[in-house]
Amino acid sequence: MLDPSGYELEVPKERTLRVLNVADTLAPIFYKMRWSLIAAAHGYFITSDNPLVRIIGRRPHDRIDRNQGFLDKRAEVSFPLSPKLLLLLSWDEAALERWIVDRKPLTELNRIRAAYCERYLYAHVRDERLEKLAAEFKDSRPGIMSTPGFGPRKFATVTVVRRSPLKETAQLKETAQ
Repeated sequence: MLDPSGYELEVPKERTLRVLNVADTLAPIFYKMRWSLIAAAHGYFITSDNPLVRIIGRRPHDRIDRNQGFLDKRAEVSFPLSPKLLLLLSWDEAALERWIVDRKPLTELNRIRAAYCERYLYAHVRDERLEKLAAEFKDSRPGIMSTPGFGPRKFATVTVVRRSPLKETAQLKETAQ
């Protein structure tokens, strides 16, 4: 197991729903953050198959990355609500409740969302800029997780299967009887 990259782990779809338990932990954190609504003056917000994006802003005096996830005071969480409205959560008490962005910050927010998407980008219109953005970030997400400093250099591929093989075998036995 020093190099598990040759293996493939299959996770039944039913098991993936257990991640929803983390909502009980995240809800109080999100509630404590400062909520801002950002409106697009020109252009539109896109969304993706991974619409909730958390970024950690680096400050010039930060020597070491002390990422504490959503609790990190530099964290910003964004979620598009519509083509013209985006929810931004941050720990910045001075953040406005509502603000309007022009094309440059809107483009940056869309670029971040495209970089974090798993596979698909979505918009309410077909747009050449979105197609370029999709092409730019296509296959840019790492297919195999890596963690520098500990563990193996490469991990096994993980696939979420639609049906559990054990469940299918049990169903086949039931129908055979």
